[in-house]
Amino acid sequence: MPYYEAPSVLALTLAALERQTYPRELFEVVMVDDGSSTPLDTPLTDLEVAVVRQDDRGFGLARARNTGARAASYEILIFLDCDMMPEAGYLSAHARWHHLVSDALTLGMHSYTDARHLSPEAVRTHRGPLGPLFQSDMIDPPWNRRHLIRTQDLTTRHDDLFRMVQGGNFGIRKEFYQVIGGTDESFTSYGGEDTEMAYRAYVRGGLLVPLPEAFAWHQGRWAENRQAKEEALAAQRERLASLIPLPEFRSFSPGRTYAVPRHIVTVEAGDHQPHQVAEQVQSLLADPEGDLAIRIEPSEGRVLDEGVVSLVNTRFGSDPRVLVAPTEAALDEFPVSPFQVRLATAPGLAGGAFHELQRRVADRVAVTIRWGSSNYATIERTWALHRARRTGRLVDAFGDVATMRLRIAPRARGKRPWHWPRHGSDIHRVLEELRRVRDVRSGWRFLRWLGAAARWRLGKRT
Repeated sequence: MPYYEAPSVLALTLAALERQTYPRELFEVVMVDDGSSTPLDTPLTDLEVAVVRQDDRGFGLARARNTGARAASYEILIFLDCDMMPEAGYLSAHARWHHLVSDALTLGMHSYTDARHLSPEAVRTHRGPLGPLFQSDMIDPPWNRRHLIRTQDLTTRHDDLFRMVQGGNFGIRKEFYQVIGGTDESFTSYGGEDTEMAYRAYVRGGLLVPLPEAFAWHQGRWAENRQAKEEALAAQRERLASLIPLPEFRSFSPGRTYAVPRHIVTVEAGDHQPHQVAEQVQSLLADPEGDLAIRIEPSEGRVLDEGVVSLVNTRFGSDPRVLVAPTEAALDEFPVSPFQVRLATAPGLAGGAFHELQRRVADRVAVTIRWGSSNYATIERTWALHRARRTGRLVDAFGDVATMRLRIAPRARGKRPWHWPRHGSDIHRVLEELRRVRDVRSGWRFLRWLGAAARWRLGKRT
């Protein structure tokens, strides 16, 4: 539990933790004091507690979560903000999944309420759900409901399932938390650190599990200090755009580089001449939807031709997006880029190739497109590759795969193709959701999501 100068809300949260149905001898409470001017003393409670202090370097929420994870004695980590009062079955709901699954990310739910009139004793001795204790209206975060409707409780193939994760109430095993790299401590102001961490957990193949029964009451309304929060979130958008390569977060500009590229493209040089490989690299870099890093590799069991190495380095040596004869596997060098692409192709792959590959993969985990005698392009979802590697299974164990034969021709000069509406626009989102309708159930889901989204949009404009 991260803590900063909030003794009264912490007391209520600890009282709620004393009501847990999970065996008390099987959990501890690690509180990380983020440099409070009055240091947090070890609270008087029957719980097993530990207080860890870190120096005040400003907003240190991300650092506090990592500090707490390192200090924890147990293998299951449940992150709970100090102003969140959990219901009695909270820990049991989270732990149930982590005893069974090593790479789950369990997502608890919450509502906002006013708890200032309550005493710790009233909470500690209360029997039954905590809801009747609150005198004010209880407000559920509307974005949670919209997201769960749209994704059928996080069971669809949407690429943004992770947006549901909120840092004040989630669970993960310590080993998997270390695998994903913990929480990014470069986030030193309000907002965004939980979304970015959740993205890495998702693209690393983590199983996202929404848990309505892992419920907590947030003391205070999100609307409190709303302007300051919205300004902080706006300032984080550029950082998130560099780290999360999805249309909802990034509007790609050709030629620009990002910390995390969207596509990792491995080009097999094969028997092609150096100038042919260089032309292929140039074509890929010029793709309007590229957002990529390119790796030049030999075909399996061969050595990369020195002429290819020399020419590609001469032409593109100053471009950080082009790597020649890399020593690491693509999945290790770029573990959180969402798509891995492999090409064995003659030069001149059409402009717009990435748009075509994305269209073909749709909701599948992998697609191979073949044309000519020996040309192919394979696109695979990184989360499925990580999960396959961890479990020793094939990618097709985690979704549909397909192989298609077709002719990909360069775009005719002077002709502009019809474009799908701009990524991130309202029209684009509606069309993307409509594309996923396959039956009556998914049709009703689409209508429910559309209605909820329309009500929210109209509410913002009034």
